[in-house]
Amino acid sequence: MKIKTLLVTILLTTLFIGLNPQENVLKGDIPVSIKNIRAQKGNLFLALYKGEANFKSNENAQGKTIIPVKEDECTYLFKDIPYGNYAISLFHDKNGNKKIDKGLFGIPKEGYGFSNNAKMPKYKKASFDLKSVKYEVIIKLRY
Repeated sequence: MKIKTLLVTILLTTLFIGLNPQENVLKGDIPVSIKNIRAQKGNLFLALYKGEANFKSNENAQGKTIIPVKEDECTYLFKDIPYGNYAISLFHDKNGNKKIDKGLFGIPKEGYGFSNNAKMPKYKKASFDLKSVKYEVIIKLRY
């Protein structure tokens, strides 16, 4: 009886040691196409957020990048992202001050956009579910 218990313990331990939870997480890619870039200067600041609580702070972005603007369209690939609920925001920093300039009443003076082409920065409107190997996002900048 003790030998049987010992063998089962060794077998289960070996199985659990061989499992790496990171390897078993399903992941996909999010190619982002950005359209309607009006000026071919400055940078695009692009951020991917997981969950509504993280959406308001750039510090909490799951992924972020800066893309130099050279054409009126560009693409970026968020690669190997764990399946889940996400939203993307971006802005076009034409003057290089690393922030979105706003005018009267906080209305942006520079181009901005969100996944699902949401008009306002609301997570529920901009969010999408990554649940396949590829989820394509097209964002048309608003000015």
